[in-house]
Amino acid sequence: MKYQKVTATVLTTVMTLGTCACGKSQETQTGTGEGGETITLRILENDTAKSEGYLDELLNAFNEAYKDKGIQAVDANMEEYSNLAENGPYGYGPDVLYQANDKLMAYAEDKHLMAINKEDFECADQIPQEAWDAFSVTVDGQKYTCGVPVNVQEPMLFYRKDLLPEDWESTWDSDGSGTPDFFENWSSLYSYSKELYESSNGEKFGLVAPCNDLYMMAEFIFSYGGYVFGQNEDGSFNSEDIGFAAGDTANGIAAMRQFAGIMSEECLDDSIKQSRYSKVADGSYFCSISTP
Repeated sequence: MKYQKVTATVLTTVMTLGTCACGKSQETQTGTGEGGETITLRILENDTAKSEGYLDELLNAFNEAYKDKGIQAVDANMEEYSNLAENGPYGYGPDVLYQANDKLMAYAEDKHLMAINKEDFECADQIPQEAWDAFSVTVDGQKYTCGVPVNVQEPMLFYRKDLLPEDWESTWDSDGSGTPDFFENWSSLYSYSKELYESSNGEKFGLVAPCNDLYMMAEFIFSYGGYVFGQNEDGSFNSEDIGFAAGDTANGIAAMRQFAGIMSEECLDDSIKQSRYSKVADGSYFCSISTP
């Protein structure tokens, strides 16, 4: 089984975990920071980041921010996929992984990930026990923690600005806000998507996204009063208050199903996740949802 190793959008997370939890592997670090030496973090990103050029931008920004702290980040110049069953601990795999718990813990159960001591992290007391449990595994009767719960990204809409209709200011900006209505409410986005679909005889689409992926389509729930965790009186999150069914979320699910009727058939499964970038790029799709 192969999967993407580390995303450059979490350079600071990589730096923190790499120096706190993973020792001084020659794979990831050169020098110890003592005696004026520089610690080098080798960051692996996917090929998209390299081809689009934003990996270099992130590395340059990171290095500028940490230039006086004896830390620098460089491109690892490695393939973007790794088989942890072959390249896990004591092998050639990365020191720090960034991936969802359901992916990581499958490897932890097979002993391809090394355990950590969560008490070593300053954030330990600020994270609910339920979140830690998602990265816990019991082996030979002993419970281990194999990851740190973090949440650093969320779905967002991306689109072709040059494909905005020429008359959007007069036709699609009813409140005069300077932002097209179809970026402000689902109803207008549905109307515009339907117009594109029908006027092109099903050749072009408006919003296109993976309908079976709750993570990507969560905005349909959040827009109608749903939420992940509620909040306590002090503003901290209450992990016992799960709000996926709160408010009028049923209406949000109904809206998503209505959108599905004017989306590409690729939205029926995960194939849309691979094609949406190129299809937005060539103008077949006007917009989609991703996690930058």
